[in-house]
Amino acid sequence: MFADYLADFFLTFSQLTAICFISLTGFLFINRKLFFQAASLGAFDIIVNVALKGTFKVPLPVEIGSGYAFPSGHMQFATVFYLWLILSYSFWPFRVITAILLTGIGAGLIHYGYHNLYEVSGGLFFGILLIAFYRYLLKKFHAHTLRLLLMVACFLMLYNAFIYTLIPSHAWSAFYVLWGLLIVEQIRLKFEPLSS
Repeated sequence: MFADYLADFFLTFSQLTAICFISLTGFLFINRKLFFQAASLGAFDIIVNVALKGTFKVPLPVEIGSGYAFPSGHMQFATVFYLWLILSYSFWPFRVITAILLTGIGAGLIHYGYHNLYEVSGGLFFGILLIAFYRYLLKKFHAHTLRLLLMVACFLMLYNAFIYTLIPSHAWSAFYVLWGLLIVEQIRLKFEPLSS
């Protein structure tokens, strides 16, 4: 019973609504640039995860539903979001809390039987890879990072169209969010010189 409550607590932090709330709060009150990047990376991550699941085609347990399990989308999304934030803050208690949080999310996914250790580890691995890719883009193509992400996302959506009968709706939502973020970024860049 306690294990269920603990798993529920940690899994709350892997839900899109919680991460959106944290992103919006962080964007408005903490660091606009950091949380904008986290939102961009999160949207891109969802598209990548759908492509990875369609590539590996490891089925979910029948009692959970249809679809694919590897890599765990919740674990990958949480890894990308929370690790991106801790890479920007050297405040060690925040890093410890994030490590506990990611461990708890993975354990919660396994506890309820949504995923096994292999699938959770895959989510963690691909999340870390995505962060490395994003950091590389920021370092080499800073001004064009979001455009490059969107170009890769377009190719991934084409790929998804070939491997799925219907592309999952959450991939489309993430794709539209990425477009929206690009538009917001272009508007911001247009008016930024006026505010300085």
